[in-house]
Amino acid sequence: TLEDIKQQIYIIVKRICRHVGEYKSNNNEPPVVVKEVVRFIEENYKDSNLAIATIADYFNLNPDYLSRIFKGYTGESMLHYINRLRVNMAKKLLKETNMGINDIMTESGFTNSSSFFRIFKKREGITPNQYRADN
Repeated sequence: TLEDIKQQIYIIVKRICRHVGEYKSNNNEPPVVVKEVVRFIEENYKDSNLAIATIADYFNLNPDYLSRIFKGYTGESMLHYINRLRVNMAKKLLKETNMGINDIMTESGFTNSSSFFRIFKKREGITPNQYRADN
């Protein structure tokens, strides 16, 4: 109904105002939404469909706005943060298991081997195979 739509718009505007107020405050503490996004990413980084748009949609926020406040408080983009978590999981699995590279790639949330190898090498300076051989 029209009344339901008005109520939903009111809730969204109120939420946006709260987030803007938190963002503009002089307190160096990150806004609650940034903490919630960090927790959400840490719980879901293995999901290969995890993306800035899906995160923003989950929190009912504009992706550009969420990206800006996330980077402003964490110092890195959400994509870099997600990839860092994924590479750290891959490193752990490379060290502690005998899983195949493709299984590690999938378990870490990567969707294809070329992006996995490219991102891993960019972050670590060596390929996953070299990392496993060195550890």
